Amino acid sequence: MTDVYRRVLGRAPERTQADRAVQRLAHADAVERRAWIIELARGEEAHVRAVARCDTHFLRRRGGPAEIDGWVKVLRSWRLDEVVVAFVCSAEYGLRSASEREWFEHASADLCGAGCAMQMPNDGASRQVIAADMVRRPECQRYLVAILYPADAPGQ
Repeated sequence: MTDVYRRVLGRAPERTQADRAVQRLAHADAVERRAWIIELARGEEAHVRAVARCDTHFLRRRGGPAEIDGWVKVLRSWRLDEVVVAFVCSAEYGLRSASEREWFEHASADLCGAGCAMQMPNDGASRQVIAADMVRRPECQRYLVAILYPADAPGQ
């Protein structure tokens, strides 16, 4: 439970949070534990942390409070994978004027890691479609979980 708090919120649980979680999860099965994690990850604090990590990873900077608050409002109605696609396809991503090949290589490395062996599609799909396809791949999902919810980096 403490590890989940550290990964999702970047901090240890407060005493009352730990007590409530232990009470709730003491006899919980895997489905109930998963529901608890999803509930924690859908909270405001988790959204702020995920958006701040997206700013750092994709835009290579720290967004200000107003920008992060704006993305958090978007995240309330979008799924996190949709927000990730929006970051990679945004003008702030820094590759708006890059060639499609340059953008694809940069985006695939940011979404799947440096050793990503993805091939650029030949069908002329938009960047949003390509990024959404990448984000759905299991290897990219594992990489993004490690980036957005790091096990060894508490805090923001």
